Amino acid sequence: MSGDIHIDHMQAGNVHVGGENQIIVGASGTFNNHPDAPAIRAELQSKIDELLREIADSKAGHAVLESAEKARAEADRPQPRAARLRELMNAVLNGVDKAGKVAQAALNVLSLINKPPW
Repeated sequence: MSGDIHIDHMQAGNVHVGGENQIIVGASGTFNNHPDAPAIRAELQSKIDELLREIADSKAGHAVLESAEKARAEADRPQPRAARLRELMNAVLNGVDKAGKVAQAALNVLSLINKPPW
């Protein structure tokens, strides 16, 4: 027996498939991938909160803290702007040692922003 799965015919109304995003089978049988906006926003806010904690524990300057706080405010918007978040994370990175914990926390935020649906 091979590892292949063959489905001759499948009919379904709406099928919700787990995973990172919500996938819904539409009436035409196509899969529609819809991002789970509340989960994405919560993850973004959490990553920025981690960044703010790392800044508080470091000797990062006021400009770094100010950029991170602006990023947190941006994450609270109804539709956060990815370009603005990238700009703010780059400002954080420009103000800190690239090998430090603050830089890693900022990179974690950037990696999240670089995933769909941004």
